[in-house]
Amino acid sequence: MPQTVRIELTAGQVAALEAQAAEQGLTLEDWFRVLAGREVSAANCRRIAHEAAARILDTGSGGKPDPEGA
Repeated sequence: MPQTVRIELTAGQVAALEAQAAEQGLTLEDWFRVLAGREVSAANCRRIAHEAAARILDTGSGGKPDPEGA
């Protein structure tokens, strides 16, 4: 049964992720489904997590910091 997961992102982060999805001809929702369906080996897990964190942090650069520190 499908589950809904909620995450909060800035408009800039969403735009950056949508652009990455569009590069593959996918909507953001479909892109997340593809990512969720991939099997990740333990050896690749750390690398993938670091790459994802770097992309998210890069999309926020240049913007105003969140006053709540989220």
